[in-house]
Amino acid sequence: MAGTGKNPEPAGGGTLEIRKGSTLEIWGKEIVMPIKNQFAKTPWEFHLIQSEKPLCLPSGHEQQLLDIIKKWRDNFPKEPTLSWQQFGYPSLIARIDYVISSENTIFPYEVETSPAGIGLALKTIPGFKLKFQQLGWKRVVVVLRKEKRRKGGDDYLWTRVFDISEIPKETEYWIAPRIDDFTLDEYELIAKRSIWALRFRKSKVYGEPWLWKRLNNPEELYNVANIAANKWKWGGIVLKTDGSKSQCVCVVLFKREKREIIKWLPKTTFGTLSLGAAKKRIESTQWNPIFLQRFQPPLKVIVNGRREFGIFRIYVGLNSRTGEMRILGGWLNTRKSVIIHGASDAKFIPIIVP
Repeated sequence: MAGTGKNPEPAGGGTLEIRKGSTLEIWGKEIVMPIKNQFAKTPWEFHLIQSEKPLCLPSGHEQQLLDIIKKWRDNFPKEPTLSWQQFGYPSLIARIDYVISSENTIFPYEVETSPAGIGLALKTIPGFKLKFQQLGWKRVVVVLRKEKRRKGGDDYLWTRVFDISEIPKETEYWIAPRIDDFTLDEYELIAKRSIWALRFRKSKVYGEPWLWKRLNNPEELYNVANIAANKWKWGGIVLKTDGSKSQCVCVVLFKREKREIIKWLPKTTFGTLSLGAAKKRIESTQWNPIFLQRFQPPLKVIVNGRREFGIFRIYVGLNSRTGEMRILGGWLNTRKSVIIHGASDAKFIPIIVP
């Protein structure tokens, strides 16, 4: 279902065969789903594209994803959570965001340790629910603070959501905490039942040095960018710090890469910054740590005749009976930007795993 040049082939065959530099064309019904838990003030929109033929995970990606999970596990900071102590993983479920860098070889952007979107995946990705149930987990409840409930989220679509003061005492419930700050008592209460990291839930240290390099301070940016552009021949750089929001990422494109982006989407909101603006943001918000990653262009995707950029976002879950990680399915996520995440203008095309 991939083609190159000006005439990409339409989606077909039920598989996602696409190579670096090729274009993927997808046609399907767009369904706008309002997502609003009972505490949120306003709903946010989820744009689901039901492609005419299902997209399947490309052959060869599954083993590469499992290899990435092994590196993520081996480099992640340990703490006394249920997921680490009982199963030997930072999280019982993770999401790998990536793109194709060469002939069916994947380039990982990052591994999300406490992924959002689980509820939507269960509701809308064919086969995801069954694979999730086959993991053999105890029942999981999501725990957060009351003020965060008002911001929305899709957790209510897959389980019950509690304020931290309302945690069920029954030990058969495992806990998925979405909390960034804990008292010592709260930490001790939650850690032994937590399915993912607590202190390091939004940490990026697992990616050093295999996914990105650490910078000592913002003053290094100009020198490193010069080396990246002229010696390493990168198309741009991605700057990251701890956190899971797009505000924790800066993308800087070099001239030749920016020209290629403009050829595809001349009127796009790139989501990029100049090197000077990136340095200013890092200094004003006092990023610590500062990580540097090579910019790998997202896929060129045509969704119902409209040009966008896309990345893979695939969920991996641990089978609690066998101790093995399994690929569950995920999305081809697209936007008119080179920064692609779950914003209200993003489109989600399900990817199934046979």
